[in-house]
Amino acid sequence: MGLALRKTQEALAPAPSRHPRLAYRPEVDGLRAIAVLSVILYHAKFSRFAGGFVGVDIFFVISGYLITSILLWEIRAGTFSLVGFIERRVRRIFPALAVMLTVSTLAAYHLLEPMRLTRFCSSVVAVLGFSANLYFIRNHGYFEPDPDYFVLLHTWSLGVEEQFYLFLPMLLVFLSRRDSIRKFVLAGIGAFSFVLCIWASTRSEYSALNFYSLPTRAWELLLGSLVAFVPMHRVKLSRKYSRISRVLGGLGLVAVFYSVLRLDGDDPFPNWSALLPTLGTVALLLFESAKTPIGRVLSHPALVGIGLISYSAYLWHQPVFLFVRALNAGVLSRWQYGVLSLVALAVGFLSWRFVEKPFRNRERFSRAQIFGASAGIALALALTALSIRQSEGFTDRVRPVQEFFDSAVPATEMRKKCHLEDLAQSASYSGCKLFSERPAWASFGDSHVVEPANALAAKLGRHGQGIWHFSFSGCGVRSLLFEHRCSAVFRRSLNQILNDPYVKNVFLGFRYARDWHDTPLSRAEDYYTRWEKIENIESRRQSETAMRELIKRLGAAGKRIILMYPIAEYPDSITDALYSHRFSTKLDEALSIPREWVEARNAETIKFLDTLADGAGIVRLIPFDVFCDKTVCKRTFNGKSMYYDDDHLSPSGAARLIDALPEEFLLPKSK
Repeated sequence: MGLALRKTQEALAPAPSRHPRLAYRPEVDGLRAIAVLSVILYHAKFSRFAGGFVGVDIFFVISGYLITSILLWEIRAGTFSLVGFIERRVRRIFPALAVMLTVSTLAAYHLLEPMRLTRFCSSVVAVLGFSANLYFIRNHGYFEPDPDYFVLLHTWSLGVEEQFYLFLPMLLVFLSRRDSIRKFVLAGIGAFSFVLCIWASTRSEYSALNFYSLPTRAWELLLGSLVAFVPMHRVKLSRKYSRISRVLGGLGLVAVFYSVLRLDGDDPFPNWSALLPTLGTVALLLFESAKTPIGRVLSHPALVGIGLISYSAYLWHQPVFLFVRALNAGVLSRWQYGVLSLVALAVGFLSWRFVEKPFRNRERFSRAQIFGASAGIALALALTALSIRQSEGFTDRVRPVQEFFDSAVPATEMRKKCHLEDLAQSASYSGCKLFSERPAWASFGDSHVVEPANALAAKLGRHGQGIWHFSFSGCGVRSLLFEHRCSAVFRRSLNQILNDPYVKNVFLGFRYARDWHDTPLSRAEDYYTRWEKIENIESRRQSETAMRELIKRLGAAGKRIILMYPIAEYPDSITDALYSHRFSTKLDEALSIPREWVEARNAETIKFLDTLADGAGIVRLIPFDVFCDKTVCKRTFNGKSMYYDDDHLSPSGAARLIDALPEEFLLPKSK
């Protein structure tokens, strides 16, 4: 073990001729290992590591400490060179990044459907400009439930770091030569950044900006920078304060592990809680060494080894996870994530051994070669990504599935003309009438009712009947009784139906699962492992109360009710699933899921709907009986998609559902 540790130390130790006073600290690599493992296990959906995202915060403090230490030594020794600094950053960051981007682009071309491929290519261009964080501010929140196959989401942290290192060297060079002035200025900037971060964390509209931007993250890097000003030998070797130092170091480790295991993404982050992992890291940097008890644990060869490959492992873990998800129709079990976490570490080792190490060797690759090759590779990758984006993802590259995509387009007249997508327009909304100014039918609900209502309208039109349609995106039935952003338009629209003497039939449909549970299940893994644990009792209670009241009011007004039961939700979008299974010879079967899962997910909803007053006043339309046999529920029939995403019926699917209603049921009643 001692020999292994010595070899590890020798492998990463700075060259004595350049930085003779910067001794290698193996415990810092151990801390890096904790950081990268936390992030990997968090992205692998291991619930025990709910706060694993703070691994990036730990990295920021370590990075600020190490880079500032080197810069201070060079500036004090008079050997600092901006070109030399940039060269070190390029050698450190770009070769491994370029290999990951190249492989990921090839994989994305073959595995991602056009829309996601286009988004991926946009993110590639942003990463190459070290502005991925700015791209994701505009396009995707880190804690949103669906990663949306943003393969490069994790590269936001590289953008923050490189933007920080555009300014730090110049600040240190042009400030006073006195360290006291440098520390004062850096501390002032850090304090301002922290205050800005806390302020932004209290405003939901700035959540993405707060998470991804340099101004609200700089304080974490600057904490590490300030540690670099502390003379380590005085902290480590002072016998007078050794006991206090060990206590503070221990508290630092507790703070780090508490953050990883107990924090979560439910509250805006970073906020006050970000002080736990960052100050904990500061304490470990200040008060631990390879000779202290905690330092010896952190210096264990296994942790040091993972710390060595931490950058490459961090680069590769997200592409490994998401591309395998794409291959596996968006579904990964816990054990699969565990295996892939080990794969990410293995790929990280290969990248460190055969990419990182060789390109850091100045004897093998000169400065001119590094700059020239990096510029050429970056340009080639950018042009490739831009050309794919310009072509909108080469929509015709997999022709056999194009017919499915065409059948999945939700371009119905009902959705275009009658559905309220933007609640900002709700004041003037009064639905729309099709085929008659005095329709005997009305349709009412959220986005799940739109395509079925459109198919119903088409059949009614053939019999000379009209329909009055009302639907509102994201508006559950609880809007009727409990105050919600949808309540005003929901109640007003219902009153229009209740007070219209010509409307005799009302077609109802909602996305019940959204209100019975905290969130729709857009994460594939949740469908199989977590859905039963996230029931929202209060939302369910309100929805049931409101549904009973809705049925009561419609019945009292003499309306016949056609009640559409839940539509099965799938773990991934139909377009993603089609690309994942495009080579399957039995596509209908490949895209299906067990009926027992769908019924279990909706068991409480179905049980409740079954209790509603039965009789001539309610006709029940059950999608499960239309799209499912005894064992599976299907998304495609005879070359046509029944869905246009993961939970909304396509026009083809809606037509199939409405065909389940007997024709005579739709005929106008004779006088």
